[in-house]
Formats: sequence, C-alpha cells, structure tokens
Amino acid sequence: MKKYPVWAHLAAVAAMLCLLVVMLLTAFSCTVFDRGFIDREMKKFQVADRIGMNQESLMELYDEVLKYLEDERDDLDITVTRDGTEMKAFNEKEILHMVDVEALFRGGFWLRDICAVLGLALILLCVFTKQGGALFRGFCIASGVFVALVAGVGLAVLIDFDTTFTLFHRLFFNNDLWILDYRTDLLMNIVPESFSYDVALRTILYFGGAWALLLLSGILTRRFLKKRGEGDIR
Repeated sequence: MKKYPVWAHLAAVAAMLCLLVVMLLTAFSCTVFDRGFIDREMKKFQVADRIGMNQESLMELYDEVLKYLEDERDDLDITVTRDGTEMKAFNEKEILHMVDVEALFRGGFWLRDICAVLGLALILLCVFTKQGGALFRGFCIASGVFVALVAGVGLAVLIDFDTTFTLFHRLFFNNDLWILDYRTDLLMNIVPESFSYDVALRTILYFGGAWALLLLSGILTRRFLKKRGEGDIR
C-alpha cells in the first residue's frame, strides 16, 4: 500500500476544504438567485397579498434586488405601487442595510473564487507529483470537519431558527441596521424569517447532495486505482 508524504496529505486536506467551501457557497448562490424558487416561496407565504402588491410586481421588485446583489445595478432607488399608491420601496435604513448585505455577498463571491483557484492548484499539484491518491483521504478528513460544522449549523437552525438568525447577523454585521420592523420596513416583509429558513434548508440539501456525489466518485476512483495496482490511501 502506497504511503504519501506529509506535505501531500496537508495539500490534499487544504484542497478539499477549499472545494467544500466552493460547494457550500455555490449551493447558497444557486438557491438565493433562483427566481423560480423565490416565486414559489413568495406565493407559499402569500407575501404579495400581505404587502398590497400583485405577484408580478413583487417579483419585478425582487429581481431588482437580486440585480443589486449581483452588482448589476448601482442602487435600490426603486418605486413600487402598494395598495394603489406609488411609493419608494425602501427607506434609508433598509438601503443602508442592503449596502452591508451587498458587501457580504461580494465577499462571499470573492472567497468562493479564491478557494476555487487555490483548491484546483493544490489538486493539480498532487496529481502532477503523483500524490493524487492522497486526495481521497484529504476529502474524508476535510469532510469530517466541514460537514460537522454545517450539520451543527443546520441542527441549530432546525432547533431554534430565531436565535441562530440573530447570532448570524450579530456575527456578520457590525451595526443594528439589520433589526427591521414588519410594520414599517418592506424589506422585512419580502424576506420573512420563514423564507430565510427555507433558503438555509435548501442550501444544506444542495450541499449535501453535491457532497454525496463527490464522495461516491471518490470511492469509485479509489476502487479503480486499487484494481490497477496503484496503491491504497494511507
């Protein structure tokens, strides 16, 4: 059975951690920017009726918000019609909070891209130095750490979403602009906590599915290499 040097194991674990970060952030992005999913969620929670808008206008508003988060528009100076009256969609506090949210999304995109490049570089390093067999063990170690963290967060969401939601915002925002009021802030109504819960759950399910496929492909590749007599993972 082939043994691999320490540096190869470290590179493999680092590469797989990067890959898992990419998978999680991609799963989140695929959920948040899925217009079909959002449309179904808004109908599910009857958001349009509660805020005095029709479904089409609500989705047009949501689309502009997503464009802002994707850096496809510069501001959230948007006018909507609610209960037959034209008004600004968001007040100053909501807009300032969304500036913070956009910065968080931008940081997430940056982290995902950096991890993708670094992870690929480390994988290629292992492959071209004939240490590719260490990648499976690295995946198992990285998964043990990463999946435990994700599972912990997921369990916290299931047990007490409100507390987890609050802790998340206190961790990632250095102000209280995220504390909004359903009575005065439209943003709080179009992004209700129940919707945030569904986003978190769907992200975890997407990530879990991708992780399972990657694990299966690793097992099959490992068996193939063993049959060719190219050694085992240690």
